[in-house]
Amino acid sequence: MRKPTLKTGGNAYYDTVFSGLVPVRVTSVRRGDFGTVNATAVVTADHGAYRKGMEVKSTTRQIVPRSAIVRRKLSTRVRTYQVVVDA
Repeated sequence: MRKPTLKTGGNAYYDTVFSGLVPVRVTSVRRGDFGTVNATAVVTADHGAYRKGMEVKSTTRQIVPRSAIVRRKLSTRVRTYQVVVDA
């Protein structure tokens, strides 16, 4: 089984506390300060307080590829995934 990958142009979810998993499309993945990796994404559908077309910026810990999400009967889990940084 291939490991899910977060990269520019890919579909992902923005993991929020109050609105749950918001569907997004990744527009860039860049290295940040102190070894962090930051991602920018555009919301693809209205979900809670987030509107279609809204831009969100966060670390790659909160923006996860859709294939990394495992939904169970009573829980949702995020599997491990790899991140491809833009050159």
